[in-house]
Amino acid sequence: MRIFSRLKLGQTVLTVSLVPALYLAEYCEVIQHVDKSLTVMLATLALSMLYALGEFFRRLIGMMYLSRDETQVKVSHLTFWGQRMDLTFPVSDVIPLRDCGEDKDTVNKLRRYSTNRYLLFSARFGRILNREKFEIVFGSIYRE
Repeated sequence: MRIFSRLKLGQTVLTVSLVPALYLAEYCEVIQHVDKSLTVMLATLALSMLYALGEFFRRLIGMMYLSRDETQVKVSHLTFWGQRMDLTFPVSDVIPLRDCGEDKDTVNKLRRYSTNRYLLFSARFGRILNREKFEIVFGSIYRE
């Protein structure tokens, strides 16, 4: 996911720098207006898709840790630029899965009482190392 986020930025720079070159090529009559317009539309579509996937990857949790005293949760996810970002918050701030209707099998939302923003995680495709500690944070509703 980190590599994808970095490639997303590279393709964005390449696409944005390509558009003025296409206008210049049309001005010099190297390409036709239809070719330039089609290329610009495809580039815009590609950038839109990259942005949407980037937002999904930005919200996807890579790792979750529970402190030794079981009072703090540390969550790591990617930023827009592809860098790792760690958030630490109290266990009491996490809304249990049963309370927010998030008992899906594939992707769940980590919701908190203190903010409307949420992060995504998948215990089905990920790995739970300690089920008891998982249930301390998210409750016992989750089925493996």
